[in-house]
Amino acid sequence: MNGRLYSRRAPLFVLLAGSLLAACESDLTELTEAVGPIAFNFSVGPNASGLPSGTATLVGADSVRLSLSNLRALASGQYQFWLLGRDAQNLDVVVQGFGPITEFYLRVDTLPDGSPKLNPVTGDTLFVTDSATVSATRTAGYAGSDNPFVTSARVTVDSAADGSSPATYHAVFVTKESSAATEPGTARFLWRRIGVGGNGALSFGNFGGSDVINIVSPRDYVFGPRGAGLGGARGPELSVDLNELARPPIGFFYTGWVVNKIGDGVLVDTLRSTWNAETARSRVSLFDADVSDLLPGVLGIEIRNAQVRNCASGSAQNNCQNSMQLPADSTFVGYENFQFKLEPKGGVSPIRNRSVSLSGTLPEKVK
Repeated sequence: MNGRLYSRRAPLFVLLAGSLLAACESDLTELTEAVGPIAFNFSVGPNASGLPSGTATLVGADSVRLSLSNLRALASGQYQFWLLGRDAQNLDVVVQGFGPITEFYLRVDTLPDGSPKLNPVTGDTLFVTDSATVSATRTAGYAGSDNPFVTSARVTVDSAADGSSPATYHAVFVTKESSAATEPGTARFLWRRIGVGGNGALSFGNFGGSDVINIVSPRDYVFGPRGAGLGGARGPELSVDLNELARPPIGFFYTGWVVNKIGDGVLVDTLRSTWNAETARSRVSLFDADVSDLLPGVLGIEIRNAQVRNCASGSAQNNCQNSMQLPADSTFVGYENFQFKLEPKGGVSPIRNRSVSLSGTLPEKVK
């Protein structure tokens, strides 16, 4: 927790006469007291939950089945599928993938009379996995889902728009597009080099392109939650200083939330640079840290230092934006945790316990 959460009166200059200091001994204690509510600190560390993932499975000689999890709903655009293969001249070629799409979801298991089945020990409602067809016909894109009961989507990529496919293909990847695309954009965030590794898990991050030797190429950026932070809750204010964060994959950005026991929450703020005496570098939005190398704190594949800070709506706390939609008089009552989320740009809304990269438990004294 840094000093920005405290307001301290300036100490007396060191050249003051000793007799004056002795005479004002009762005031000396006040000179070092914090002004305003006490800040209660908490630590933040990696705790991944609900990040994009999936698997790729070869099906026959000319198609691949993708099982995709945690693809959040998009307000516009879609997730699209691509095959990286070779043409007759053995040159790399990207082909847009098409296929039918099915969603898998959890539903309440029922007895013959329609009442829910209960766990005989705990009494909890039992769920079973079911499926629903999103598109029975071959389609090029998937809109994602924010339904908390949807667990995955499956698409069998079997051909290009004209029904053809590359003579051979050695990789499959998924992009996030702002509108329907016939060429892949830069947000190539899930992939598998099936020509080298065969069936298996998709990597999440930035796809580096063709590599017929390595399952994970030196040109790839594989995202993994990392970093640490120290947070503090002080009256209507929440501030978390974070260090050595993994840089977001292209098409994603970081936000901070306070959440209750089941994961429903309130936005604190989008990640920003730390306070700096140079105004142009102080608390700058890092929404575009996925693509901009010029933002404060962004270096290579990491964000060296950054901050999430906000005050409850209506707060008069000095130098603190106050857009956090929580009551100023009992700000964190009912909330349990701080969650640091990796959100998709253009997403519709956050969903419970998805997209979490780091987290920390709020101090008992502020809950």
